[in-house]
Amino acid sequence: MEPPGDWHYAFLLPEHRTAAYAPTAQGWGPLVVPDGAFFVLGDNRGHSGDSRFFGFVKPEEIVGLPRRVVWSSAPRGPHLGRVRVGRIGARL
Repeated sequence: MEPPGDWHYAFLLPEHRTAAYAPTAQGWGPLVVPDGAFFVLGDNRGHSGDSRFFGFVKPEEIVGLPRRVVWSSAPRGPHLGRVRVGRIGARL
């Protein structure tokens, strides 16, 4: 995918708005997400058309409800990345 468009420059933290800023599809930001908006990422980040490319999403544009846990791994600590098998398939 191509690097993100210019839409996100207005939402960069001020200290990152410099001439040296050179975003790529994999590395840019950090952004400030406005109140009442969501920044959404696809589950195949290398090939997902998501908020990196089309911007923030309004709550009324989100359709659907989560029903089950598809994948779960430890987010931090000594078990970082360890699959939490007991959570997979759990109802939400």
